[in-house]
Amino acid sequence: MNRTTRPRTRTPRLLAAALTAAALAVGPARRRQRGQGGGDRRSRRGPDHPLREARGTTADAAVVPRAHPPDTREGSRSWFPDTLYRYVPASLRPPGVGGARYPRPVADLTPYEQTWIDVLDELRNCPGIKVHNEYREIDPDIEDAATSLDFVSGATGMPLGASFRDCHFRFECLGSAWESAEGQDHFIAGEFCLEALENAVLRQRPPELWADMTPEQERLQPELRAIDGTPEWGTGHLAALRVQPGVEQPEIWFDNTNDHHYKLDLDYRGYLDALRVTKGTFGWQYLFTESSLRGDASTTRRLRTMLELFPTWFPDHDYEPFRRRLDLALKRR
Repeated sequence: MNRTTRPRTRTPRLLAAALTAAALAVGPARRRQRGQGGGDRRSRRGPDHPLREARGTTADAAVVPRAHPPDTREGSRSWFPDTLYRYVPASLRPPGVGGARYPRPVADLTPYEQTWIDVLDELRNCPGIKVHNEYREIDPDIEDAATSLDFVSGATGMPLGASFRDCHFRFECLGSAWESAEGQDHFIAGEFCLEALENAVLRQRPPELWADMTPEQERLQPELRAIDGTPEWGTGHLAALRVQPGVEQPEIWFDNTNDHHYKLDLDYRGYLDALRVTKGTFGWQYLFTESSLRGDASTTRRLRTMLELFPTWFPDHDYEPFRRRLDLALKRR
């Protein structure tokens, strides 16, 4: 089946680049309550939802996530007019339009993109896991690695190198929300939600993470662009790339909605590599911080369960580096 392609134009992308440059040059104009806007990568649920997990509490509740992809939320990432049809019944929509809620045929995948489809298939085919929702939408307007990343580099002033080209993908939405299957004698859950770097950096406003910001947070927040979140489960965990002109390997930061934010010991490629192995198990990012996990029973329990079960469920991946990091995190004070 042929896909009806949407018209290409550089005008909106140039506008996005100009807005990005303006956002980097000007600090936040005002302080906003956390969770009010800019939080679309975190959750569509309110701040009081029982699954909006603060560190040290538990998300181990058998609550089924919502069964539609995060692109239906307010503030869609796409600037194309046909996304307006996402709320229109299929029988009334013109052919070939409809936004991410109505999946488009999958384009030819690159080898790297196929590795992510393999991750989704691993989760879907694992008898010990129940997948509540997944999304694997290709954005046909994201171009090849060289073209897309050169555009990002030109707009942000970041000279993105070969490691970004090696992990370039064109997914408009890529993710999975899952938990351990019923009848298991353990509970484990996770989620990831990714999008193409061009969309994440140029078509997002900075996530509004903190209400009463410190000077460090005021400097940091306008430079962050969300790259991974939990919109289905709603734990509020969010990973973000820091946009700084002249920086070849941007920092990756992790925020847990409890006014705690951490710089990860990972670059962008490293984050994606670790995510493929952990499958988004809640709390895996703490393994790449300087934070101690002593006293954090819920996160420690989930990570130990992951390291016990995943080598059997997903034997093609190496979990020893994660086990060593967990041991170190439990020894820190």
